[in-house]
Amino acid sequence: MDQLKLGDQILTATGHYEPIYSFGHRSPDTLAEFVQLLPSKLELSPSHMVFLQSGEAVPASIVKIGDVLQSGESVTGIQKLMRTGVYAPFTPSGTLLVNGVTVSSYIAFSESANIFEIGPVKLPYHTIAHSFQFLHRAYCLMDGCKQERYSEEGLSKWVEGGYRFAIWLHKKHSALRMLAGFLLILSGSSFILFQCLTVRVNQVVISVKKHI
Repeated sequence: MDQLKLGDQILTATGHYEPIYSFGHRSPDTLAEFVQLLPSKLELSPSHMVFLQSGEAVPASIVKIGDVLQSGESVTGIQKLMRTGVYAPFTPSGTLLVNGVTVSSYIAFSESANIFEIGPVKLPYHTIAHSFQFLHRAYCLMDGCKQERYSEEGLSKWVEGGYRFAIWLHKKHSALRMLAGFLLILSGSSFILFQCLTVRVNQVVISVKKHI
C-alpha cells in the first residue's frame, strides 16, 4: 500500500483498472486501530466500509462472523490490531479490491450503522460520500491532481474541511442535521465528505496495472 502513488491504476469493483486520483489520508507514521477480517486478512479502520454480498457498504466494526462479503467469502474470524501506516487511495468508482475483497473508499460516521438519517430520509453513507466527492473527482480526472498537500494528521487538504464538518454535523441535534443535510444536498458538492479511507492489510494484494 505504501508503494502506491497518484496516477497508479488499480483494480476496482467495476472489474476495470482505475487511476488513483487522490489520497484522502496518507500518513506512514500514524499508529491506528484496525479490524482484521479473516480469512482474507483485510484490515480496515472500524468506521471504514466494506461491501457485503447484499450490496450494502457497512463499517468494519459491525461485520460479524458468518457475514458474507461481496466476494462471496464468509467471515470466519475478526481481530482488533494496532498498525502503523494509514493510506487512502481514492478511485473514480469509490471502490477498490484489497485481498480480493471489495472495499468502499469512504467511512461511516457512526461505527454502529451504515445509514445517515436526515429527518425522515435515510441515506447510505457510501452514496452520500460518493456524491459529495464529485467536484474533487471531476477536477482531478481533468487536471490530473499530480500533487497534494496534507495536514499534520495526514489528511488531504482536499478533504480535511469537509471531513471535520461532517463529524461535527453528525454529533448535532437531528433537526440541525436535517437542515444542514438538505442544504448540502442542494449545493451539489459544496464539501467533500467522508473521505478518510484507512485501509491497511498485513499482506496487501492489490492489482496494479503496469505501464510498459
